Amino acid sequence: VILADYTLPQFSAPDALAILQKNGSDIPFIVVTGSISEETAVSCMRQGASDYLLKDRLSRLGEAVRHAITQRDLRRTQRKAELELVLLGYAVETSINAVVMTDLEGTITFVNRAVLNLWCVKSESEIIGQNLSHLLQSPVEASRLQAILSREISDKGELESFAWDGKPMVLQYAANQVIDPRGKLISLMFTFIDVTEQKKAESLRVELD
Repeated sequence: VILADYTLPQFSAPDALAILQKNGSDIPFIVVTGSISEETAVSCMRQGASDYLLKDRLSRLGEAVRHAITQRDLRRTQRKAELELVLLGYAVETSINAVVMTDLEGTITFVNRAVLNLWCVKSESEIIGQNLSHLLQSPVEASRLQAILSREISDKGELESFAWDGKPMVLQYAANQVIDPRGKLISLMFTFIDVTEQKKAESLRVELD
């Protein structure tokens, strides 16, 4: 925690705040002053000060320090969560597995790049807002997956689908409910892997045997 007198002969709290901001350090900064106008106090807070104290009311110092440290820790926790969310987004977007998110009615809300490549779709705008059956080219399979996730937390298996250029595909899938920290079901997630060539090779081996 930094405690700074508002005005010293060759230095001031605003000068110290400017240095702190330039360095990008997240250190709680509390201004201590003999007297300060409301306008000046607001200006310090806008510059990044955590609090300000009058010298004749230093009994509030302990409370001010605790509050400033708590707020600093909350900011750090928020930044960490935001970074983890960004990294997760990058991981999903660059995954070789096709990832599809839908709402509880099966309307697609998110797809990653692998989905477009797998189904030979030009743009996600052709998919977002459509029902899962529109992507899978199979209303039966889409309904089956939704019915399973209405009863079970997760499911995995294989299904048959068609790319948008007409190519038949055998897909290995994992489907699961997405539940928030309060236990509320908020969406459905599906991951698909193309195993068409693998299935062809297995069929060929069986025929040769």
